[in-house]
Amino acid sequence: MKKFILILCVCIRTVSYAQYSEEDALRPFSGFLGHLPQSTAIGGAGVAAGQVMPELSLNPANIAMTKFRILRGAYGSSEFTSGSQSLPQNRISHITYIHSIPVFRGHLSWGTGITQDLEYALKYQTSSYSQRNEGNSYTFHLAGATEFAKDLFIGADFQVPFGDFTVTATDYDLNTILLVEPSFLGISGKVGLSYILTPFLNIGLSAQLPQKLWVSEDNTEVFGDTLVINYKPFDYTLTRPLELQFGAALLFKWFDVFYQADAINWSGLKWDSEESEFFDQEINSGIEENFKRTLTHRMGFAVHPPFLPINLYGGYQYRPNQRKNEDPTYVYSAGFSWLLRQTVNISTSWQTWDWKYNNQDESWDQFLLAIEFIF
Repeated sequence: MKKFILILCVCIRTVSYAQYSEEDALRPFSGFLGHLPQSTAIGGAGVAAGQVMPELSLNPANIAMTKFRILRGAYGSSEFTSGSQSLPQNRISHITYIHSIPVFRGHLSWGTGITQDLEYALKYQTSSYSQRNEGNSYTFHLAGATEFAKDLFIGADFQVPFGDFTVTATDYDLNTILLVEPSFLGISGKVGLSYILTPFLNIGLSAQLPQKLWVSEDNTEVFGDTLVINYKPFDYTLTRPLELQFGAALLFKWFDVFYQADAINWSGLKWDSEESEFFDQEINSGIEENFKRTLTHRMGFAVHPPFLPINLYGGYQYRPNQRKNEDPTYVYSAGFSWLLRQTVNISTSWQTWDWKYNNQDESWDQFLLAIEFIF
């Protein structure tokens, strides 16, 4: 009997590891993005937004271009939809503080806070199978920026990403449920520069440095109504490749135009675990074979109606899939902000992500509401 139990435990452990593939390496980095309402509304095209959007989620050099202290908080409500399936989620998504330091010449600022980095929300169901993915990841920021030379601003952002999510897979024919619950903690950083080329034109460049995540994954399998197997936690490390972001912003009195491109080579994603070298090589080979370089395009605009304390925004994103031979995602966004007494700014945004999965139209919609204190 003891021998049988030992053999069963070995088989269970083997089956557990056999279920991993390159998709598991991509999963913590594959979710839905949402920043503050203003930057979300312009499609996230804020790498060169400068003084218009000094936000930690964008180019860290931008925060040196403000002369104010800024405290922000945001709340998000979203819903994933696939056919008749939907998955709503609601949460606080952003709490940050930026402090401008008076200096004799130029600008100097620092900022800190927690921003929602990604949201995981997927739900599928057929007559024999269903899957539900939900959760989120956040990033703690500690950033500093200064005017390095006249009209040239540089900044750096130390980042600690963390989060968790749950994948629930149900096989109705076999009457089994598999729960996959990864949680992770990591380290990364971002450096950037912004240059005022003319009074109406900013250019910006930033680099999201390779991000390292330490993942601990709990797996539980339920057979019928009586047998529950809790697998030993599985630990592995992921390294996300360097991402370059560059763009420009035209800033006029009554309107602004923004553009940004994000370049990353997803085939450079790395998986490392305590299992055999062959096991890790198989997953890394799958990454190199099935993932590709992507170039995301972001465009946005802002309108400042004369004599009114409001701003109107709109944006568009073209987001290629990280996997080869897969359809891209199209993102449309809009929003507005309203400045009250020069010290309180209320902003909202709406965005929708549209794509196809197995010829099925799918979407993810998000509404953001934020309040900003300027002093």
